[in-house]
Amino acid sequence: PEFHLSKCKLICLKLNIHNYLLKEFIIKKLVDIFRQQKVDIVHSHHYYTDIYAIVAARIACVQLICRSIHGITQSSPCDNFKKSRIKYDWSNEEIENELELEENTNFSICVSNNLRRKIISYGFSEMKVHTIHHGVDIKHFAPNHNNKSELSVKNQINIGFIGRITR
Repeated sequence: PEFHLSKCKLICLKLNIHNYLLKEFIIKKLVDIFRQQKVDIVHSHHYYTDIYAIVAARIACVQLICRSIHGITQSSPCDNFKKSRIKYDWSNEEIENELELEENTNFSICVSNNLRRKIISYGFSEMKVHTIHHGVDIKHFAPNHNNKSELSVKNQINIGFIGRITR
């Protein structure tokens, strides 16, 4: 299915990216979409999506390829993409895999300066790694508590969430 948000188009593939046996099918599907939609920028998150998105973007000749690195909790085909406990360091094999992906991107985004320093210590190019912190600048986006009564209904809880909810 396709969803249109303003001028954005979202195409849901409904694929199990954790099934490494489908990798060629997934990459071909992404290449076809990138070419049909004339995609100029591909931005992927986490190792298990990077391996598909970056390879497909290269094959499709996408102009700009970037990825986000959220922490040292990445998974790999070696462990069937199971999310493992939080680690302080990547293994030598994980570093090698990450550096291979990094060679095929224009840049990477880290969510903290500490993480940026860590991956640079692994051999990532300092010039290709940038930090963009999560969060909201409360100087520019302050809550308006006066409007709360307009939004609330008695016995109702209002929750604002931007992000992803996963199991």
